[in-house]
Amino acid sequence: MQENWALSSVFMFMDIRGCQDSNGDGLGDLPGLISRLDHFQEVGIGALVFAGLQPSDFSYVGTMMKEFSDVDSRYGSLADFDRLIREARDRDIAVLLGWSPYSTHPDHPCFQASRDPNSPDHAELRDFYVWTEDINARQPRGSGHWQWDPVRREYYHTIWYAADHRWCPQMNPMSPRVRKENEKVIRFWLDRGADGFWVDVGVGGSFFSWEDHTAFSREMTSLVHSYPRKWIISEGNKSVPDTIRDGYDSFLNNWARAPDTEKTAFRAPGKGRFTDFFEGLETQGIHEALLAFYDEPKGNQVMNFFRLNRTVDFDDPEDLARLKLQFLIHGTLPVIPLFSFPHHCGFRKSKPRQFVTPYPFLMMWDNSPNYGFTTGMPCVKQNLEGYPARATVEAQLRDEGSPLSAFKAIMTLRRETPALQCHGPVLETYAMVPSSDDNDCLAYLRRHPESGQCALVVVNLSSDPATYTLHFQRSARLMKLLAGRRRFEKKLGSGPPQWRIPQNGDMEAALPACGYTLLVSHERPPGE
Repeated sequence: MQENWALSSVFMFMDIRGCQDSNGDGLGDLPGLISRLDHFQEVGIGALVFAGLQPSDFSYVGTMMKEFSDVDSRYGSLADFDRLIREARDRDIAVLLGWSPYSTHPDHPCFQASRDPNSPDHAELRDFYVWTEDINARQPRGSGHWQWDPVRREYYHTIWYAADHRWCPQMNPMSPRVRKENEKVIRFWLDRGADGFWVDVGVGGSFFSWEDHTAFSREMTSLVHSYPRKWIISEGNKSVPDTIRDGYDSFLNNWARAPDTEKTAFRAPGKGRFTDFFEGLETQGIHEALLAFYDEPKGNQVMNFFRLNRTVDFDDPEDLARLKLQFLIHGTLPVIPLFSFPHHCGFRKSKPRQFVTPYPFLMMWDNSPNYGFTTGMPCVKQNLEGYPARATVEAQLRDEGSPLSAFKAIMTLRRETPALQCHGPVLETYAMVPSSDDNDCLAYLRRHPESGQCALVVVNLSSDPATYTLHFQRSARLMKLLAGRRRFEKKLGSGPPQWRIPQNGDMEAALPACGYTLLVSHERPPGE
């Protein structure tokens, strides 16, 4: 992989169970995924992120692991994983594995040895997990509780359930044996060619001090970075400073103040384009969130998770248009875009749920039996949402007006356009463009700090056609980023092929209902 490959990549968070079945057992697997790698390359995906390929009971999408250094036999083998690495590398696609350094499944051999005084490995693994005889003497700083173990006759600390309703034990990162195992697991996967990790609950377990957590995190991230061009993502950190402190390359947090592009594109009632998750903070919009929350020197370390919590109506032109707006906004903001498979096709996750993890959505590749997903009996019922035949991957790629074709065009342009990527701090690569209607018009400029290339995104959030006036000269920082550039070429969307910012700094943009234009400037301003 190239240096800083992640800053130009579009990430896909994979639930392998729903991608492609290769052996007729009705469950997606590694050989099936390998057979579909061309699809991910075609639509502009640069990295696949797996929550857990290791043996598990599928709880929390496989993050509560029964083994650390193996592939779940239902997915395939280590030889299949090695082939995935080779085939993905041939397509310039990175592969990142899920890693859970703070908790395991209760069936993990380390926990069984830790709880059983008669186990030959008990002495070595006694403090591998968090145990206590007196729950009143040890209190966690956050969530979780103590669970009685009848074998060891002590309490172990836990936060998460397993699929069979048992509690998953929390590991003790202060234990030398845990740190040794952590190093062993990281080296095992990186030596096999993995491009990095998505660390489940990277913010740490809820029992230890922040100082202890930071020491453990920096030890882990330093090891990953001792391998060239590897990327490590924290799930759970609250801010960029926390991420930098702990040594992670980027952080992902569904609950943090990340731009919620779904609320923006679909105009959630009463929220307009204001996007904060927490109730009472809806007055914070995309621009405010980016400048207030991500104004640190490494603001581009933020990873923004694409949310699609609705069933898109493929018979409603406005619904489809707003989904395309969401793709556009999510793929062009100065944060690393992460899409959850198969949201890029406009499919949401299936509605029924297991105890602690959603059922997989089985991919609708074509209109052959079982939508081309399996030759056997699907592991769950397919297409519970009732998507029409024209929603399959094959049909959407033939239709230039489909959501998937729009996704492909936007993400491919992002990979080819440095100004749309994440090569610098937010304040140096992004600026809001004031308009005549900042409620219905979302407009912003992106800039590549090295080449000076600029891209302009203008979105009409209204259900009616509209003409907006963009007031460039009202923002000194915006004019500084433009650095004299005035000529733009349309790459995607509506409007004329060539655009020019007049000398007075006011440019008209006429857009259809739920329409947009994406412009790129290759102009070299005077003096360069």
